[in-house]
Amino acid sequence: MLDSLRRGALNWFAKGLLGLLVIAFAVWGIGDVVRNVGRGTLATIGSSQITVDDYRQAYQDEMASLTRRFGRRLTSEQAKMLGVEQRALSRLISAAAIDHHARDLQLALSDEGMAEIIRNDPGFQGPDGKFSKELFQNFLRQIGLSEGRYVTTRRQEELRDQLTESLLSGLAPPQALLETLYRYREERRVIEFFTPDFDKLITLAEPEESKLTEYYEQNKARFTAPERRKINVLALTRDAAKQRTSVSEEELKAGYDADKEKFNIPEMRRITQLTFPDKAAAEAAYAELSKAGNLAEAIAKLGFKESDIELGLLAKRDMIDGKIAAAAFALPKDELSQPVDGQFATVLLRVAEIVPGKQRSFEDVKGEISDRLVEERANLELQTLHEAIENDRYSGKPLREIAEKLKLPFLEIADIDRTGKTADGK
Repeated sequence: MLDSLRRGALNWFAKGLLGLLVIAFAVWGIGDVVRNVGRGTLATIGSSQITVDDYRQAYQDEMASLTRRFGRRLTSEQAKMLGVEQRALSRLISAAAIDHHARDLQLALSDEGMAEIIRNDPGFQGPDGKFSKELFQNFLRQIGLSEGRYVTTRRQEELRDQLTESLLSGLAPPQALLETLYRYREERRVIEFFTPDFDKLITLAEPEESKLTEYYEQNKARFTAPERRKINVLALTRDAAKQRTSVSEEELKAGYDADKEKFNIPEMRRITQLTFPDKAAAEAAYAELSKAGNLAEAIAKLGFKESDIELGLLAKRDMIDGKIAAAAFALPKDELSQPVDGQFATVLLRVAEIVPGKQRSFEDVKGEISDRLVEERANLELQTLHEAIENDRYSGKPLREIAEKLKLPFLEIADIDRTGKTADGK
């Protein structure tokens, strides 16, 4: 039992650490990183967008989980009471924050590495232990995802796992937490109660002074005021460190030139991908579709659903299969491609929309560069100030003198108890 709790506690720790990561993004320097961005998109974190479709899928996943737990489907009102909407959005924001941090750390999986992960997935291996394209395509049909969408999602999950596992490697919860969780999950109590008729209760007279005195003497511990202390605080904050840093125009321009490629907005294309088990099937479909007057109707007649074939608006770097990506970004708008042999399947492609890429100017990103450089220098300043404070403390200087020397805020807080409250309860 304690082993199962240990695993549960690790999950709890994981959620806590990831929660801190999300809070860190909110507080330390992404700058309006979670914001409304318009129709079809609920929020964006860095370059990660949370779309209405993402939220709908997350909400349905939460509802399915609760349905399995309760043995019946919940109404929308019941789901609202249980906080399903907030939980679904919170999960998406957490995942997007981790994705953003992974990009900042330049974590990536190559197309070859991702292909190897999928090929080695036991769920896609046939009786001979080798990758089965048929099993893979059947799985995609069952979950209602296109190959490109699945690979993109799987890549994100693999990167999140790498990041979170590096944070949690070797982490073990304390025994006190395990025991508390065990008691919470396993303790059972039998409750006996009754409801009195208050109208029939005896009315007691006011107690005599002697009785009050006697009771007080016998229960003095209950009326003892808590210990209170006066404390001095030297406040070393990130804001204080930021106020000590500055970035010149020349440094901003140097930062722009060094990361100019990072500020490119790549060309985006809305891509339709028809997936076939082999080249012969793709060639037969191409022959039929190339003669069709209404391509959308002809595609539907082949048994494809729109949700199966729409990859969405993608940059070239978002596509795992380099050969398919090259074909898609060489294809004229509204034209059907010849069959393309990809890593996992043969496909036909069509581009419904092209959004040209552009280079963001220095003025467009000047604020972002400034925020990043200030954050980096504030971190160094915090470390320098901390070392200076510790050196002065070891030499015996009082906090007030250190604060005056380093020009840091100094606070005197009088008469607080162990909960941090003053005598008036504030």
